[in-house]
Amino acid sequence: MKIENEYIANIRLALPVMLGQSANVLTGLVDNYMLARLGGNEGELALSAGATAGAVFILVLLVGTGISCGMTPFVAFSHAQKDSKEIDRIFRNGWVMNACIGIIFAMLLYVTAPLLSHPALGQVDEITSLAIPYLRIVGFSLIPVMIFQSYKQTIDGLGNTWIGMAAVILSNVVNITANYALIYGNWGFEKMGVEGAAWGTFISRVALVMIMIFITAFHRDLKHFIRINIFKGISWKPIRKILGIGIPTGMQMLFEMGVFSAAALLAGRYGQTYMSAHQIAAQVTGLTYTFVSGMAVAATIRVSHYLGLGDIMGIRRASRCAYVMVVGLMGIFGLCYVIFNEDIPALFFERGSDVVAYTAPLFIYAAIFELFDGIQVVSQGALRGLQDVKIPTAITAAGYWAVAFPLAVILGVWCDMKTEGIWIGLASGLIFCAIMLTLRLVIMMRHIKVKYN
Repeated sequence: MKIENEYIANIRLALPVMLGQSANVLTGLVDNYMLARLGGNEGELALSAGATAGAVFILVLLVGTGISCGMTPFVAFSHAQKDSKEIDRIFRNGWVMNACIGIIFAMLLYVTAPLLSHPALGQVDEITSLAIPYLRIVGFSLIPVMIFQSYKQTIDGLGNTWIGMAAVILSNVVNITANYALIYGNWGFEKMGVEGAAWGTFISRVALVMIMIFITAFHRDLKHFIRINIFKGISWKPIRKILGIGIPTGMQMLFEMGVFSAAALLAGRYGQTYMSAHQIAAQVTGLTYTFVSGMAVAATIRVSHYLGLGDIMGIRRASRCAYVMVVGLMGIFGLCYVIFNEDIPALFFERGSDVVAYTAPLFIYAAIFELFDGIQVVSQGALRGLQDVKIPTAITAAGYWAVAFPLAVILGVWCDMKTEGIWIGLASGLIFCAIMLTLRLVIMMRHIKVKYN
């Protein structure tokens, strides 16, 4: 395949994932925007409560969805070998596994939500009193999300990433509509504030899996996944194979977003204004992160496909293309953060407010680490396609928890740099991960012929 065709193939796979994951992050961004629009102290308090609960929820969500990602490389590998029976087996066992994970995690969040008010976390009582019911409600949205992931990861592995995108975007329309009704008390509904945002998210995620099933049922090449007897042929062997890739992937996501959630809790120690500043910067950078995440998914699918074909040059070509694309894209985003560092937070709060003043510098630090964040995520995707996950997981653990978090505490708390110190620490961890994961991929590429031929 010519190099330009490789770029086209990557874009075709990555673009729907980018748009779909951007729409997924938009769920949280819309929640934050609409809560902030409650205005004044009520808006800051509501935004801080949503951020506190979200910092915990996102950890559990990413572990669950990360585990489900273990399905994709095996589906892509089997698709390259034209083994439809193995694809169906992965789907059935993955569906049951994901549904069980969703139920377990939902119950876990319901039981542990009151720990947000534990004195050791140092959170404001006014915030946690709103955050606890929010977390309990959105926790149950994990069940439909994980069922959705069963269909999405399978269909992504088959090279069709548009269907998952469409389902996510449509579910966001449901989320915005439900938020408008429940947060503000429109159309005859009671004004529920933060709790209304939680119910809006839950309703939209139930709609998400229903939309996905509906689209799949009417797709000529995919409708048989709806007709499959889900509980036929369930065994530990395929589940263990999925978990072998999925658990390290989930842990990688947990380590990265865990440090951002811990950073949110650190910011919360300085009150709702600093917490709001951190949350705005984190949500906006999270939105741009989804673009590079889409490239990582494309890298996983392309590398897995070439692995199934035994095409060593194809593996190397797909990896190089992913790197070139992510460097260009994240460079553009970083430049935008520098230019519009004050304009972006002004979309949420009035220009000249303390929140805007505290948020603007954070986008400068975000601009510094954008490029490195993109490189480390794409490296993870390519390595996942090679079914190499254990050492990358150890690298991410070290980068986020031996570099990023300690520096965030030292600079943010001990040096009293507050949120700016916290974000310098986060940037340092991402730079470390980018360097080490790139070196790991280079090593794998040098030995790939020996290992797979």
